[in-house]
Amino acid sequence: MAIRTILYGYKVKDGKTIIHKEESDVVKKVFSLYLEGKTLKDIADMLIADNVIYFQGEAKWNKNTISRMLENDKYMGNDVYPMIISFELFNKAREIRDKKSCKHTKQPMEIELLREITICGKCGSRYKRVNTWGSREKWMCSNGCG
Repeated sequence: MAIRTILYGYKVKDGKTIIHKEESDVVKKVFSLYLEGKTLKDIADMLIADNVIYFQGEAKWNKNTISRMLENDKYMGNDVYPMIISFELFNKAREIRDKKSCKHTKQPMEIELLREITICGKCGSRYKRVNTWGSREKWMCSNGCG
């Protein structure tokens, strides 16, 4: 499986990284759609529906590709890459991503102490606390023992 060797939105000409006009328009569109409230999957699906080529003649887009694009500060320009996205636009997208992200909250001290002293009777690995059932929780072996 081949991978892109240069960031989407750019190309190399005469040994220098320059803006690829068509791809840079897509980068701008991705940021704009995200700021309008579209989800990562919505944006990927729109690009696929419009048959926007990502790599090697294929319109292979997914939410992870879009996410990496929105997180990549090289689009604001640096020593190698010319600017495609303004600082303001990039930071607005980052603010939205931060608001949507799941921030891990610090566990109560009692939970942390339990995590340190509970071990599996079968394999000796530590137990982990799983809290996926709303108000219920479960402690399970981190090795997956039954």
